[in-house]
Amino acid sequence: IMASLAMVHEKSIFGFSPEKSSDGGRVDPVKRTADGEVVNTTELGGDILGYGGTVPLEIYITDGRIDSIKALPNNETNDVFQRLYDEGLMTAWNGLTLEEAAALEVDGVTGATYSSNAVIGNVRSGISYVAGTKMDRSTGFAVNASLFAALIVVLADP
Repeated sequence: IMASLAMVHEKSIFGFSPEKSSDGGRVDPVKRTADGEVVNTTELGGDILGYGGTVPLEIYITDGRIDSIKALPNNETNDVFQRLYDEGLMTAWNGLTLEEAAALEVDGVTGATYSSNAVIGNVRSGISYVAGTKMDRSTGFAVNASLFAALIVVLADP
């Protein structure tokens, strides 16, 4: 019953939405622009979850350096997610080359751990895709495991 209500009200459950875009649901991960390229992590980081589900990003790259990172629509709590901007997580990679960004160890924001891990995981995913290196998905696993455990508890409850 709760799953049905979530689908009706939020059009998603656990952050996943069955709705597809007009191009059959595929989002091209890299788009070329006049200045460089934009990496969209909607599909690249589709299994990396924050507190409210997936946290897709757009990573803007010019001349091999990250210009900015923009969060796409997501189900994270607005005031908690705003802290990622306020405390500098969303700008931590600005100005770095892809190699420097891939090697950067970034700390999450206290009190916004799931959201921070989702952003960090999506940035790693996008950078890895562009750089053509193997992805490190370690930040997404713990969130996926907790989602799986929560789903078992909900389904097992009589």
